[in-house]
Amino acid sequence: MKIRLLGAAAVLPLSALVACGGDATADFCDTMKEAEETFDAEEEVSDEDAPEKLDEAGEQLNKLKDAAPDEISDDMDLLVEYSEAYLDLARVQLEDGDEAAMEGLTKLSEDFDQEELEAASDSVTEFTEKECDIDSDFLS
Repeated sequence: MKIRLLGAAAVLPLSALVACGGDATADFCDTMKEAEETFDAEEEVSDEDAPEKLDEAGEQLNKLKDAAPDEISDDMDLLVEYSEAYLDLARVQLEDGDEAAMEGLTKLSEDFDQEELEAASDSVTEFTEKECDIDSDFLS
């Protein structure tokens, strides 16, 4: 079985993650450029490589969260919290199978307000498109 590094449920809010301009913004932009490789939604990952890739994704998420400028810090916190929970579900899928992961996905959908996630995603997308000249479609 092969899994995508990040499934559609995680990619939706993450589609916002791309940025640049001012020191904090420039740092975030640089971190985002690094994230493009980590969050390549087209990359299929074997079960054998998946734990390492999931760890890399988690590390990159935390770098993005730490680098986020004040203007989008709260939004990034929410997006990263959701995405980390989704990565945990990918680990569950690897260890316990699809049924356990689907149960977790249902709970995850209940635990996070989808409108709030969408608003956070829109906020980060607007910021990154305004402050940087990076196409934010790489995660969609």
